[in-house]
Amino acid sequence: MKKITISPENEYKALRDEVLKSWGTQYSFISTKMAIVPALVGFGIHNHNNLLIIIIPYFELIFVLMWKQSQYYRTKVSVFIEFKYEHEGSRLLLCH
Repeated sequence: MKKITISPENEYKALRDEVLKSWGTQYSFISTKMAIVPALVGFGIHNHNNLLIIIIPYFELIFVLMWKQSQYYRTKVSVFIEFKYEHEGSRLLLCH
């Protein structure tokens, strides 16, 4: 198996891109939740469908878990970047 080496600059840029992409994903979750939940509530009330209203807390739970997982991953990568690259005296600190 061929060994692949990645320069610290490329690794740093890739990790920073992952954190920024994760922020975009989180905003997509929030936007989706803000659109779907009120639609379900309105549809459930309009049609007198109590099942839809009962499902909403579980739907909210799914979104909260997805958001927390995204936040955990982003925090983990951010801490790794901070400790490995953004400490005082690092030449990569000047790259971003």
